[in-house]
Amino acid sequence: MWSKGGSYWGNGGEFQALWDGSVAVGKWYATDKGSLCYEAVWKKVRDEAGANLKRCWTHVHDSKGVLWKQDPQTKDWYRPGKEFEERVKTGNKIKSEVNKRRKATGL
Repeated sequence: MWSKGGSYWGNGGEFQALWDGSVAVGKWYATDKGSLCYEAVWKKVRDEAGANLKRCWTHVHDSKGVLWKQDPQTKDWYRPGKEFEERVKTGNKIKSEVNKRRKATGL
C-alpha cells in the first residue's frame, strides 16, 4: 500500500490497483530476465475509454547479493530497502475499493 493507493498481485496473474483516484484491472507476469510486469486498463471516470498501460520493473542481484530494482520510467537503478517488508502484505487489501471504483467507472 502507498499513500495514494495500492496494488494486488494475485494468484494466476490477477492484477488490481488503485492510484490517485484511478482503478486498474489486468494481469501480471514475471519474465525470464528478471522483470516483474503488469498490463492493465486504468480508468478514473465512467465516460473515458480507459488507458492500457504496461509497466515492468527489472530486478537483479549484484556480486554481493544486494537486490537492485530499475524504475520503469526513469530507468534509474535503486536499492528497494524496506519497500518489500513495509508495503507488501498478504491478501487483497484493496478488493472492496477496487470493486466500488470499477462499478463507478464501468470498468
